[in-house]
Amino acid sequence: MKNILLTDDLFRGAVSLEHTSEGIKPWRIPYQDYDLYPPNGIDNKAAICAGIRLSFHTDATAVVVKFSPMAEAARLDCLVNGELFAATGITAGDTEVAFSALDQGPKELAIFLPQNTSMTISSLWMNRTRNYG
Repeated sequence: MKNILLTDDLFRGAVSLEHTSEGIKPWRIPYQDYDLYPPNGIDNKAAICAGIRLSFHTDATAVVVKFSPMAEAARLDCLVNGELFAATGITAGDTEVAFSALDQGPKELAIFLPQNTSMTISSLWMNRTRNYG
C-alpha cells in the first residue's frame, strides 16, 4: 500500500477545508467564520460531512481511508464509476475503512463521508500502480 498525499483537490462538496495536525477536516461553512453561524456553528451541523466526498481516478484494487477516531457510529459509501460498490459501517472509536476487491483498470472512485457526523481524514492509502488525478 502506498500513502497518497492528501490534497484539497481530492475533496468535493466541502465549502472549506481545515488543515490540522490530525489531517484535513471538511466543513459545510467557511470554518474561519464559525462564530458567524450561531448557535455553535448551526447547532454543530456545519461540521457534518453530508454530501462531502473524496473523489479521484485510479487503477487501485484496494483503498484505505484513515481518520481521527470516530465519536459515533457512521457510514462511508464507495462508488465506482458512479455505481454503489460498498456501504461500510463504522463504529465509535474506529480509525480506518478499507475498500478492497475493486475491479482492475482505471476507474473513478467517490468515497462519501458520513451523513451524520464530522470527520478528519488523516491519510489515504492505495495499492495502486498509477493515479489518474
